[in-house]
Amino acid sequence: MNPYSSIHRTASRGRLVRRNGSCKFARRCMMSNSTSDQKIQQVHRLLGAFDTNLPVNAAKTAPASWYIDDEMFEAEKKSVFRSNWIHVGRKDQLELPCSYFTGKFLGMPYIVTKDENDTLHAMWNVCAHHAAIVCQDPAGVAKEFRCPYHGWCYRNDGRLVQAKRLRGIKDFKARDNGLKPLQVDTLGPFVFIAFGEDPLPPLSEVFGEILEGPLQSFERLENLQFVKRVEYPLECNRKVFCDNYLDGGYHVPIAHPSLSSGLDEDDYTIRLVRSGTIQEAAVNTSDPRLGEKNALYLFAHPNFMVNRYGHWMDTNTVIPLSPSRCLVVFDYYVDIEAIGLEGAELDVYIDEALRDSDKVQQEDEELCRIVQAGLESNGYVAGRYAPELEHGMHQFHVQLHRDVSDLVK
Repeated sequence: MNPYSSIHRTASRGRLVRRNGSCKFARRCMMSNSTSDQKIQQVHRLLGAFDTNLPVNAAKTAPASWYIDDEMFEAEKKSVFRSNWIHVGRKDQLELPCSYFTGKFLGMPYIVTKDENDTLHAMWNVCAHHAAIVCQDPAGVAKEFRCPYHGWCYRNDGRLVQAKRLRGIKDFKARDNGLKPLQVDTLGPFVFIAFGEDPLPPLSEVFGEILEGPLQSFERLENLQFVKRVEYPLECNRKVFCDNYLDGGYHVPIAHPSLSSGLDEDDYTIRLVRSGTIQEAAVNTSDPRLGEKNALYLFAHPNFMVNRYGHWMDTNTVIPLSPSRCLVVFDYYVDIEAIGLEGAELDVYIDEALRDSDKVQQEDEELCRIVQAGLESNGYVAGRYAPELEHGMHQFHVQLHRDVSDLVK
């Protein structure tokens, strides 16, 4: 027996194993690329089910697949919510120097701060060392943030100021290892950030026509005081809630009889503007909550609404959680000085107004639930728009199509 033959065979088997390993790795890469291609093709199919070239009176609505498909949800995460301004908070949360608040949107942790010079900053709340979440508190005042993992310390503006036990490290500069910045801007009392890497135009340019002019028409905007935040977990895709908001008041007489009694549905106007929709309803009641001026319902793409009525304003921020779940965050503001009440009388007035609002939200919550159930059935593919009422909804769907298309070009 050739003494070298067994060695040769063993070595050959060794090489074969390595070749097999390489083949397996190559197959995994090919499968990964194939899976990625399949996902892109699926998104293309989903987008192809909606014709953006048809006018609202000839178009079918966005298909049910947009509201239930995992790939559409993932595509929106990577496109819609990384290419638009996202509302995250209020300026009154940052009144003091070195104040801050934190949050998470679609798994993206952020921190918004005001430094000692009253300049606002927004950053990923993620340590540059090993990715730990740096600040665990929802809000507060702090000149520095220290990572709870290895103690890296960052200034309120995100600069790295201390990183111990790095002896021997090469090509390391503190200025390159701060908290990664995010774009931040304000408009009126609202704070927005942007998660994408490409810079966005200033808020005044994007949302000025939607928010600044209409809200200032009520006057005394600066007198509004934040009074309460309420969160509503909904069992529906976040677009269902937005669609409900953008149906031009179509559902109000049927689903909200108490609210409808105070609004003139025959004097309801809808105006499409850049990046959103302005809805305005005439008030025909002596209800002090609704006031005397027309009620405003403002939608700023992709997920922010402002409702202005009487001495009140509330905002709705729709946070997607999954294809079939979302969280709607309501912030309530009121012009306390204009109300003219104090003490217990003021408390009663605010509580009653918030109860009235909650009743409407509970009614909408049920509507959104039954719509999602229908979308998830096999009994619906796409519907139609009411052309004189739902052109804001149509514009919303067209903009979503445009946002997602940019991702899969």
